[in-house]
Amino acid sequence: MPEADINEIAGDPVAANTEADALQYSIALTPEEYSELEMLVSAESNGEDVTLAAFRHLCPTGEENSFDHEYCELYRSLACKGMIEGAEVGEGFFFFGIADLGRNAVMENVAQTKTPGKDASLLGSIEARFGVDARTVIASVGCSAVIGLIAGIVGALIGNAIA
Repeated sequence: MPEADINEIAGDPVAANTEADALQYSIALTPEEYSELEMLVSAESNGEDVTLAAFRHLCPTGEENSFDHEYCELYRSLACKGMIEGAEVGEGFFFFGIADLGRNAVMENVAQTKTPGKDASLLGSIEARFGVDARTVIASVGCSAVIGLIAGIVGALIGNAIA
């Protein structure tokens, strides 16, 4: 029986908003949603006013009730997924802040995409970065070099024989 089931049976509530949940939800985000959430987390990390950063997208002209409807839908979706906190106001959306789940989703995704450490082997680094078997690539490059060398020699011999 999985550990979560044991915890539920024992009466212990399973912790919500864990890093695993954050990674799972970050995968469920659309590229636009993730990009906006990443921008918000980045602004927060840089000490910027996150509410102002969101406001610039939600209401780009700065005029009262002149919301960008596409961004409002994006922020509504992020709020429904628990990534941000905010409120729907008429056709607009007011952003209050980044939820822990949203912050964790971006941070966990960043940690997952970092390149391997310096102690990783060269082959492991190539495999992790490009998602291919490095031995196959090395063998292909070696074979291509040998075939190219042979083709060059044969071409030179034929060219000299004709001239």
